[in-house]
Amino acid sequence: MNEKIAVLGLGYVGLPVRCGFAGQLDHVVGLYINSSRVQALKQPGQKSTRLHPSHIRNSMPASA
Repeated sequence: MNEKIAVLGLGYVGLPVRCGFAGQLDHVVGLYINSSRVQALKQPGQKSTRLHPSHIRNSMPASA
């Protein structure tokens, strides 16, 4: 597929949506205004109220 998706917001709705699309498409970007939240999501073992950390980690590109 050649589709590109941008998800605005990585809160309790945006993060699962972004991870879901990342499992289906090659180009998915999540945008969030709070840079500390983005950095926390990149850390191994971070806590999300709705997603298991491995699900988030597996949806990140290798270069993230």
